[in-house]
Parts: sequence; structure tokens; C-alpha cells
Amino acid sequence: MEGAEKTRLSQIYGVYTEPVFLIVDPEGNLMHRTEGRCTAGEMLERFRQGLDRENNLAAQSRDYKNGRRDPDFILSYLNTLHIAGLREEKQAVLKNIFSDNFPLDSLKKPSYWNVYEKFDESATSRQTLFVMDHFQEFIDLFGEKNVYSKIDQLYGSKARIYIFGKSAPIEDPDFLTVLKYAQKSDHPNASIWLTYLVPAQYKFSDWVEMAKAVESAMSFNILKGTSRNLYKKSMSEQLAWYCNDVNALQYSIKWIDELIPQVDNEMKQSLLYTKNEVIEKIKVLNK
Repeated sequence: MEGAEKTRLSQIYGVYTEPVFLIVDPEGNLMHRTEGRCTAGEMLERFRQGLDRENNLAAQSRDYKNGRRDPDFILSYLNTLHIAGLREEKQAVLKNIFSDNFPLDSLKKPSYWNVYEKFDESATSRQTLFVMDHFQEFIDLFGEKNVYSKIDQLYGSKARIYIFGKSAPIEDPDFLTVLKYAQKSDHPNASIWLTYLVPAQYKFSDWVEMAKAVESAMSFNILKGTSRNLYKKSMSEQLAWYCNDVNALQYSIKWIDELIPQVDNEMKQSLLYTKNEVIEKIKVLNK
């Protein structure tokens, strides 16, 4: 379907990405919706749910509106909203559950932990900070694998967003909280988060200090092998793309020169291209 009709239906059903699968009744009312790619088995299961008039998106939305709040239903409804790509609706349900008055000790109950583990996407939510403050207790309750994975998902991704973003991390009101909790965390990957977070605090504000922080991170040999090479390459590119400080740009050239003898030809060509860009930028800045 293309053209004006596609635009009209997209506006009616709020479809702004592809693929989206919709089930509507004969009157055109939306009964179920899924968004994003999935396996054949997942699609079949979603289709079955969509045909279930007691459990599809429309039915669950009706039940929630009518006050249904039992934990199993809430978990199912959040999953339905997640699959449907209805992010605002999902966040509204989460905010209703994890309100400012939510008793944080209740996170120790499996029903609430399951909701938190699957759907809380904030590294600085009250729930996440409570888990970080009572880390071993949650490990004892729900196991190392589950707790480690959840926190690494939040802090690992946040650390990379900060270092690779296009704005100064220090201007984000959550940044110092993320940095503080990473610094005091007993998580086995905390040192890896910090290889990104510590330099990130200087990005766009003090490029030389950022470069020194990168040097310091590499001196501890936290990242090894391919991970170390990719880290050094990405840090050299961050300086090449965003930095206008000649003194800091020298670090980019230094890291590239250190990498070239260690990498394959494809990466070597990429590094040489970046190095030439840096050299040209320095020439312009020195004029």
C-alpha cells in the first residue's frame, strides 16, 4: 500500500515505522498491534494473541482502564504494549506502578522484580538505584546472572551513549549519578563502564583531560585484545570528529600509530583515513 491511502491509515493507527502488523475489527477498530521484526514462531504467537478477544491489546487496555492490577496481568500488559511499540503507554503504566510512593522493598518480591527487570530502562530510576544500593541482597534473591545482566544492560549501554553522543555528558542531569554509582559498584563489569564514563565527563568541555582519561584507562589494561583495539580506535575517532584542540588531537594520531602494526588491512585503511583527517584539521587550526 502506497501513496495517500498509506498516509491516511498511518495517521489513523499511528504507524510511523515498519514492519507493523495490525488486526482490526470489521468497523476498523484496532484490536491488536505488533511492531518490529520477529521469528516465524513469535509472529504466530502474536497473531494468536491478536485473535484472542479476551487477551489481545484492546482487551488488555480495557481491563487496565477498568482497574485490573494483578501482577501477572500487569506483566502481560506491559509486554503487549512493548511488542506493540506503544512506548508512551508503556511508560505511563510503569510510572503508575513505580510511582514516587512505591515502597522500594517491594522490589524484593518476584512479581515486582519481574516487571522491573524486563521493562525499567533507566539507570537512575528509584528502582535501579535501590538495586545498586542493595546489590548483594538482590543477587541472593534473584541470582547473579539475572541481576548482573540487568544492571550491565543499563549501565553498559548508558556509558556508551555518553561517550559516543553528540552533546556534553556532564550537562545531562543524570550523568554524575551514573558515574558515582558505577564508581562504587561491585558489578564485575563496572571497570569497563568506567573506561567510557570517566573520559566522557570531559567530552566537549576539556578534550585534553578526556584524552588523558583514555590513556589512564588503557594503562590499567582493563580492555584486552580486540576490545582494546576497538576502544582505542573509537576514542581516536571521537577526537577526530568532534575535537578542535590541537593538543588533544595529538593523542588521536598517537593512538592510531600504536594501532596500525596490530590490526588487519581493513582497519588499517580506516585508521589511515582518520589520521589524514586529523592532520588536515590540525593544519587548519594552526593557521
